[in-house]
Amino acid sequence: MLNKKDFIKINNYLWEIPKYYRADMRVPARVYVSEKMLEQALKDESIPQLINGCALPGIVKYGIAMPDVHEGYSVPIGFVGAIRTSDGIISPGACGFDINCLSPQTKVLLENSTSISIEKLENLWRKTNIKFVDFQKKDLSDSNIICFLKRYNNPTIYRIATESGEGIEATGNHPIQTKKRMKEARFLNEGDFVLIYPFKGVPYVQPLDEIIISEEDFKKTLLKLGKNNRGSSLGQILKEVKKTNIFPLKYNSWQLPYLLKIIGFIFGDGYISITKNGDATVGFNAQKEDLEIIRKDIEKIRFNPYSIFERKRKCKIKTHYREYKFESLEKSFRVGSFGFAALLISLGAPFGLKTHRKYRVPKWIFRCPLWQKRLFLASFFGAELTKPATLNKYNFYTPQFSVSKEVKLKESGRLFLKDVVKLLREFCIKTAPIVEVPGYQYEGKQGKTIALRLQIKERTENLIKFFETVTYEYNQEKQSEACLAVNYLRRKLKIVKMRNAARREIKRLYRKKGDFKKFVPRVLEEYNSEYITSQFLYRSIFKENSHGIARKRGNPRIAFDFPSFEEYKEKYSYGKQGLVWEEIEGIEKIPYENFVYDITINNINHNF
Repeated sequence: MLNKKDFIKINNYLWEIPKYYRADMRVPARVYVSEKMLEQALKDESIPQLINGCALPGIVKYGIAMPDVHEGYSVPIGFVGAIRTSDGIISPGACGFDINCLSPQTKVLLENSTSISIEKLENLWRKTNIKFVDFQKKDLSDSNIICFLKRYNNPTIYRIATESGEGIEATGNHPIQTKKRMKEARFLNEGDFVLIYPFKGVPYVQPLDEIIISEEDFKKTLLKLGKNNRGSSLGQILKEVKKTNIFPLKYNSWQLPYLLKIIGFIFGDGYISITKNGDATVGFNAQKEDLEIIRKDIEKIRFNPYSIFERKRKCKIKTHYREYKFESLEKSFRVGSFGFAALLISLGAPFGLKTHRKYRVPKWIFRCPLWQKRLFLASFFGAELTKPATLNKYNFYTPQFSVSKEVKLKESGRLFLKDVVKLLREFCIKTAPIVEVPGYQYEGKQGKTIALRLQIKERTENLIKFFETVTYEYNQEKQSEACLAVNYLRRKLKIVKMRNAARREIKRLYRKKGDFKKFVPRVLEEYNSEYITSQFLYRSIFKENSHGIARKRGNPRIAFDFPSFEEYKEKYSYGKQGLVWEEIEGIEKIPYENFVYDITINNINHNF
């Protein structure tokens, strides 16, 4: 391990590693830093990479590291070396490549849909995967990071803003995906379309190093479920689960994000069944593409799901109004492991017939960081919450879901919904009061049930916040629609706010001077929008006359020629995972003297 003792101090700001330090070194290595800066440089691979540079064929006199030295590709960023033409080489790492960079606060989307500023990624990049766009498949995938780059930038950077208010700050040589190709930021123009992903995620926070369940806790659950040492069943189950290395399960265990999503789905369209003869089944019902994702997550935590199968089912439901009969094609898969079922039950997942069981959101989830809470909620909503849809082409239905309970357990259902409301409040998501829905009363073989409904409030800002932070997991269709809805609602909200401002402005001018025709051109020029017209401004001043009754006009709605949600999707969506083409509204070159950052991922689709 390289340390300060390996250096020869030339003066207070120059340190040397002699040529004999490593057998393949052709010249000594020199670093222009203070003693304190040297200690910082030793924390990454900067100095070992400097020694690599000193082993390059043809290098003469010294391999030098400048004061801003930090880890790069093969040789550090800040490396200087002179190479003979007769027997030397050209090193891409030494010349510098992939030096296009982003400002410190640029958000990077990580696995589990968390986000982090690229600046803070410096201490995490070796331990996490990030999201990237696979341009061949037109969807999002995960990749590990193979290099993190940081350099000082002076004197300018480009600030790019899009139509819906998204923005990024990048060096002039940073590539941005446009409809035609990747273009460097300095060559972009207003009116170009760039690719964005509207989902924001939740900021990453390091989870607690506290135990949620231990092996002893799990053993107690097995005993409660009727397992004991007769026939060695208890020992066999413990042996099976211990092979997964899951105990003790902590908030910071790598398996927990997967378990949170699986448990959330169990509260919705999943089930855990324990038979009288002691067998257990964990089942999942969804679309095939979503089931494949759930199966992969279960395999990652080292349990073995069965294959997906399909079957036709004849259904009969008696409601408050009438009896319904229909056929459905059910797609599902199962996990036949008692250990897996007992693990989920230990964590608070309901088992048996959920309409006839008391259950709440597990208490330990309330101690999770926000991004882990989101995984539980989003997978539950993927199963249960209605997907984003418009009622009149422009305005969205209120997202909602219902929980069914037998009559005597109505209060249990209400308490569960209150738990969900409590979690949503942490995301600043507003909900309507919980109500009982008379039309959702069913009577079947297991008796009569009632339904309690919870709605996400339909105010535009509330829907945007919900769709871009919580959204859905384990349901790709809903997830994609939510991303598109976010961008559509942002554009719509921007137009409505602009029309409001134009209305206030023309009213102010009219009250002051009273000459409508004089001020209309001025307002039209100021806002310069197809959604601000002379007719709109005229109607903003003069009262609405309906059936002979004059009334003051309220706040303006969206313009009639604004595209519907379906028209918007047809024109701007890219692929099937919610990616969107967005028009650049402004580009400016701004002064910038600070560090900029970049990363390289382990994939040909290099998006950074």
